[in-house]
Amino acid sequence: MAATLAESVGRDAADPDAQLAASLLLATWTVAFLGAHRTFRETRSREKANDVFLALVDKGAAGLKAAMTGTPYL
Repeated sequence: MAATLAESVGRDAADPDAQLAASLLLATWTVAFLGAHRTFRETRSREKANDVFLALVDKGAAGLKAAMTGTPYL
């Protein structure tokens, strides 16, 4: 994923900004999935699990946007 990001803006595949962006995105989805799964397991509510998932994705996206400010990935 990081290499594809880097290539899309003409940077080297080892670009640290691309590595950071890819890692933050993967961490966001992982945490969101685990949080939603835990919520569903505890409540059996798909709606509550979905709300948890989306809220965590929103938080992660805000963090990713902040981290990528000033880079070609924003």
